[in-house]
Amino acid sequence: ALREIFSAGVDGDHPISSDRHTALQLCCGESQPWERQVALEDRIACVEFLLANGASPNAGAPGNPGQGTYSTNLTPLMNAAYHVQVEIVELLLSAGADVNVILDEFDEEEEEEEGGVHYSALAWATSACTYTPADRARCHAVIEAMIRAGADANPPEWHETTVMQRVIMDRRRRIWPVLLCAGAILPT
Repeated sequence: ALREIFSAGVDGDHPISSDRHTALQLCCGESQPWERQVALEDRIACVEFLLANGASPNAGAPGNPGQGTYSTNLTPLMNAAYHVQVEIVELLLSAGADVNVILDEFDEEEEEEEGGVHYSALAWATSACTYTPADRARCHAVIEAMIRAGADANPPEWHETTVMQRVIMDRRRRIWPVLLCAGAILPT
């Protein structure tokens, strides 16, 4: 389907769904229950194809294609980090994904000074589900890859907690030294 889209001359960053997601944003998220037959290897192949054909690894970020509602603004890296797709995170980082994009969400009645929610790929990775040891290991690999790529270990607070507070609350002891070596500030 992607080859058909590109052979028809459609830009790789053209929104292809009703909610204005680009193909890359969709490929980097988790499969829907009815799409579970889509193997990770197939998703990786699609991401490689899209990046090789000029799709922006920063689609959805402010000022990039796909900008729109909050869910549309999630970058491919944020989607892949949240869904703990290590291989896709590494592909996006090697393609130049901005690991420090911050997306802000505010209620309509909320003023910017009052807070809101600030999203970064690192914050998404620290909130990923980690129910099994294999999930935790993949989550740690995603976080470590983003830190190696220059992720700010102190992005704006997310739901009134820092990234370091989140990993402490979740008892992810293996991540503490990774964040501390990257300059994370310990909560008082």
